[in-house]
Amino acid sequence: MIISVASGKGGTGKTLISTSLALALGKNVQFLDCDVEEPNAHIFLKPEISKIEPVSVLIADFDNLTGDEVFDGVLEQALAIGLEEASFISSYRRGEARQVAQQILGEESPLDIEVARLVAQREAVSIVVSGSIETAREGYRVEVEALDGVTGESIALQDTEVTVRDQVLPAMARLGVVGVGGYRRLPRWVRRASVAAGPAKVQTAKRRLNGGIVARSRITEMRRFRPAPTMA
Repeated sequence: MIISVASGKGGTGKTLISTSLALALGKNVQFLDCDVEEPNAHIFLKPEISKIEPVSVLIADFDNLTGDEVFDGVLEQALAIGLEEASFISSYRRGEARQVAQQILGEESPLDIEVARLVAQREAVSIVVSGSIETAREGYRVEVEALDGVTGESIALQDTEVTVRDQVLPAMARLGVVGVGGYRRLPRWVRRASVAAGPAKVQTAKRRLNGGIVARSRITEMRRFRPAPTMA
């Protein structure tokens, strides 16, 4: 028997109901959390991570539309530092990507989005990240887009604005990873992109609980949680 708990609206109690059902049914239960943005059934079921399959990410050259050369080449590095805070993300080295691109094209070339996709297809990179920076009414606007490494389909898009130049690089790092309650956590656009990259490219957790429940949680971040309240 398969029981599915689903709703298009958040905060309706799907996680509470589904985890309660799993615990109540007892033996020979498999639990799959397919929430793309907030897979949090593991808070209640407390799974132990048994396997991690990294998601490979290649960052293409950002389009600098500001005319300020200070941003050339540094935005990509700041974003890479943020993304690498996640244990399951493997950042493909941009220097190696340029070498592969030269082998493909027969000449040196900027690592723009088209070239980055060629590299991703050859090297089986899951996600290509591109972006741009431009002047805004009150400062700068930065946009980041994640594309499927094979198809080129857009799978996540995020932007942010800052008021002064010195805030640009910290903003880029925050686009890669943000702090929540003293922990390091990926923002939603990265999690959506990671899940869209394919079921085999996200973390899988399983644990036998309460006499036989097997919890399988598709989660896209590594994090320690405080003990959940006891469920009646």
